[in-house]
Parts: sequence; structure tokens; C-alpha cells
Amino acid sequence: YTGDQLLISDDNGRTYSASYALNRSTMNEVQLVQVGNGSVLAVMRNKIEGHRQAVAISNDGGESFGPIRTHPQLVTPTCQGSVLYIEGNTILYAGPYSPTSRVQMTVLASDDNGDTFPRSLRIWSGIAMYSSMQLLPTGEVALLFERDGGNTSLVRFNASELQPPA
Repeated sequence: YTGDQLLISDDNGRTYSASYALNRSTMNEVQLVQVGNGSVLAVMRNKIEGHRQAVAISNDGGESFGPIRTHPQLVTPTCQGSVLYIEGNTILYAGPYSPTSRVQMTVLASDDNGDTFPRSLRIWSGIAMYSSMQLLPTGEVALLFERDGGNTSLVRFNASELQPPA
């Protein structure tokens, strides 16, 4: 938990410069996503603050970020979560959804650049940890995650399956 350092490229990956804008001692495993308004949303594993993922917004391509804050809807037992932007201004977040245990792999959706995540889909109720998402050519989302002590699962779903809580 020594913080996150970012490598930024403005020339399609030919050269990189370092950014230490998210170098905070209680954060690590940052996930970045450029959102519909052009800003960059950082979602970070957060060791000590309230069992929530930490978030910050950059309006300059990652050179600097606004205040780091915990997100009230991104509940986590201190674990990496993944983010994915889907055209049409939807951001998906996937991670274990429990304040105390790495269980209940859940995908949450935001349609307001990450301000709120009012829709969700429970993917797995058992032990669940690290995840990665990818948008498939079919329009489905592929979610790869670790479950049950080292096994991995690959799940496909449509973002339209995420619904407000009942």
C-alpha cells in the first residue's frame, strides 16, 4: 500500500511519462477508465477507509487528479475491482460486494460518469476476488474473476441485465 504510479502516453505508446498524482499510502491496484465526458475515473483498492473503493477524477488525461474519496456504493472488503466503459456513457464496476469478506462478485453500472452506481447484477454468491472485464464484439461483456480459492470463472452478460435493487 505505497500508492499508485501511472505511466501516461500521448503518442500511442511510443513514449511514456510518470504521474504520481495517485501516490497515496493507503491506495493501490488502480483501475482507470476514460468516461463519456472525456475525464478519467480512477478506482482504487483502499486499505483503511470505510470498506469502499476509493475514486478520483482527472480532467487532464491523468497528469493530475481531484480529491481521492471513498465511493459510498462501491462496497469492498479491500480487494481490487475492475472498471469498463461502454459507449453510451455507461461505466461498469465489478468486484466482491461485502464490507468484510471476498464474496458476492457483483457488477454495478453508472450512467453519470461514476457519480452513482444505481444498477447491479450479482454474478456469484460464493468466494470472489480479482476481476477483469472486456467488451466483446457481440456487445456482451466478458467478466473473468477468481473464485473459490484459486479457480477462475468467465461469465458473459449484457449490460442491460443490470437492474436497480428490488
